[in-house]
Amino acid sequence: MNKKKSLIITSVVCILPLIAGVIMLGKLPEMLPVQWANDGTVSNYAPRWFAVFGMPIFFLLMNAFFHYKAEKSDLADQYPPAMKLFLKWSMPVIGAVCTTMTYSGVIGINHLYASITAFVGAIIAAFGSYFGELTESDVIGRIFEVKNNDKKAGIYSKCGMILMIFGIVAVMAVLMGYMTVSIGISVAAIIISLAYSRIA
Repeated sequence: MNKKKSLIITSVVCILPLIAGVIMLGKLPEMLPVQWANDGTVSNYAPRWFAVFGMPIFFLLMNAFFHYKAEKSDLADQYPPAMKLFLKWSMPVIGAVCTTMTYSGVIGINHLYASITAFVGAIIAAFGSYFGELTESDVIGRIFEVKNNDKKAGIYSKCGMILMIFGIVAVMAVLMGYMTVSIGISVAAIIISLAYSRIA
């Protein structure tokens, strides 16, 4: 996956909480929980505008910064592919989990389970992104035997796309309060991509 496409996809994941927040704006109270104590009780609140607009924009800006660090900084050439993947997907994953925790209590679902579900969806999307780059990584390419094998590379690239799309949809579903749907989408992503990789 090229650098521009990677930035666009991770930025979309960063913006999903903003879209969900705008859709649910009328249902959200003036103050939303943004911090929790060890026992799970809310320890700090923030204004609705901050949770809906401020947090996603912050994660979006940090995402752009981390993409710059992964691709254009002085040390970018020394980073292995796994480190670049971590840098590029850290903000979308953290943003999805944090915002899900904020919205979940308000819409009546357990914030711990909701955040885990959002984390799984975001990780599936991140893994899909990495799966599409198997030909660019010698070690992973050898494991999946895609090096110098255009057919296998194409199959795994499509599997990566399936995982990315389903992972992004799973994150959006849990943000909107549909946790069971999100879990189903995450499971479907894995089953469909595995099935496709075997029958293609």
